Amino acid sequence: INTGTYCFNAKFLFQRLARLGRDNAQGEYYLTDLVEAAANDDSAACVTLEDGDEGHGVNTRADLARIENLMQERLIDQSMQAGVTFLDPASAMLSARTVIGQDTIIGPCVRLEGDVIIGRDCVLEGSIHLRNTIVENGALLRWGVVADGARIGKGAKVGPYAHLRPEADLGEDVHIGNFVEVKKATIGALSKANHLAYIGDASVGCDVNIGAGTITCN
Repeated sequence: INTGTYCFNAKFLFQRLARLGRDNAQGEYYLTDLVEAAANDDSAACVTLEDGDEGHGVNTRADLARIENLMQERLIDQSMQAGVTFLDPASAMLSARTVIGQDTIIGPCVRLEGDVIIGRDCVLEGSIHLRNTIVENGALLRWGVVADGARIGKGAKVGPYAHLRPEADLGEDVHIGNFVEVKKATIGALSKANHLAYIGDASVGCDVNIGAGTITCN
């Protein structure tokens, strides 16, 4: 796509369109040839964007990557202006729909996709991937946490290396430790599953301790 915008004098346009040729490698009509014709008549003018990246063409995967990087810089800058700390802004990736609360700290290599809402005073240590997930105020996500379609309650601690699958719902001050997987399960406030457990299709009450190797399913 040519992202340029052209405004022509109508009389000039229709006269010159009738004389437009196809003397090029593709044998195609090029509207841009009219700019050359106008320039030859000393009747062309150019207006440029204050930010040229607003009209940057995308013709290759390298172009697409460059535009993605520009968009990420803008999204991260907006979050930092709103009081979010990024320890390594260059390694973070946000969705345009990401919302992050003030005084939250985002560590390196954090990827937030889709509808991710993160509250105030949270810490995401690093190497974290969240998709369509809610993280409430004061939560701590340690290294290697993956969550998709989950809710992490206020003050909860998750990880390292925990996996929250769709409909995982963690209550306030819940602890989910290393190599624990939760799927389609509700875990009540103050409950803990500190290591090596699978909690699926379950309703866990408050202040429950799930021991290592515990499996619930179906």
